[in-house]
Amino acid sequence: MGIKDRTRRRLVRLGVIRLGHKETKKRANGSEYSYPVQDDHFVLTDAPEIATIYGNEPRELDVLLPFPDITRNFDAFYQVWASGVLLCQGDGEYVQYASPVNVVTEKGKDRLRTGEGETLVNNGTACVPFDWNGEHFEAGETVPCPGADKGMYPHCQFCKLSALLKVMMSRPEIFRMGYYQIVTGSGRNYDTIMGTLEAIPADKLSGIPFRLRLVKESTTYKDKGKRHSTEKWFLQLEPDPEYTRELYMRAAARQLGQGAVEAIPQLEAGAVTIEEPEYIEDVQPPDENEPLEPEAPPPDAQTRPDFSSWKSGKWTTFCALAVERLECFTETSAVWALLTSMHENPPAVSYDVAWTTCEEHGASAQA
Repeated sequence: MGIKDRTRRRLVRLGVIRLGHKETKKRANGSEYSYPVQDDHFVLTDAPEIATIYGNEPRELDVLLPFPDITRNFDAFYQVWASGVLLCQGDGEYVQYASPVNVVTEKGKDRLRTGEGETLVNNGTACVPFDWNGEHFEAGETVPCPGADKGMYPHCQFCKLSALLKVMMSRPEIFRMGYYQIVTGSGRNYDTIMGTLEAIPADKLSGIPFRLRLVKESTTYKDKGKRHSTEKWFLQLEPDPEYTRELYMRAAARQLGQGAVEAIPQLEAGAVTIEEPEYIEDVQPPDENEPLEPEAPPPDAQTRPDFSSWKSGKWTTFCALAVERLECFTETSAVWALLTSMHENPPAVSYDVAWTTCEEHGASAQA
């Protein structure tokens, strides 16, 4: 039985996959400072077990996502840090956390310093009354977050995007129940990964095989008011192509009027197979006061396409026509099993035989 007042759950972090390293330089006064440098490969210093399979400088990794939803796999915020302390965190709409912060000018340059006092904002609401840049907030109020616009509060000039991706290794030799962390501050990396995850049905991410890549792409940056072009290495997260094809084929079938659809089977990633629970669309009961539609006439010769010029393997096109013209696909239909057999073994069944089978299973003409 769980403790009622502790709701946060943690999965073990196995290591960190980095996108670069730090180099050190000396200032004129002799002091040293470090700065990040991007690499053209994944840095596995803090994940040595991965290097035993992929080598020390891989650009591609076979991964799974540990959670079914996007947020727990890929979380991102706008953050302000100083001396290793998180001072402000927001989501582009509201500030989620903030502590006292001071911006001071030293030698003509603004610098960030931690302040004294109680936490200002926690869990999206102000904890105590405070003022930021002449605007007053009372306890219990929400505090706007400007996101990429750095002019709302003085400390916003130090704000940076920070996104954290959690992945599991799918290769059986290094598969473990835990995650590896990848942190990026690139807006393009965030947009690319989020775009991929949002294209997959909600809460269906765990168990899908992905390929995580570093790819060189052109980009631009500003320096002293001028824009320059360069090339950098960016992240790509690609789902298994076979899974993607099946995903969109079934989505197309639903849009063409198919009834409930059985779940898309999860594909193997190495020797690891994670099956997804069955998905059945909601079906609304008919309105008793709504008149029934007249029954469609029986199928005739005009409903049958001309398959004489068709080549084998056009299973997806056949399905689309069958769904459009015949009401023959149900979750338990023997026709679906037959067409699946056609897809796996195209020469085994002719299109005319398959169409006749559809008609024999109570199909009615729609066109």
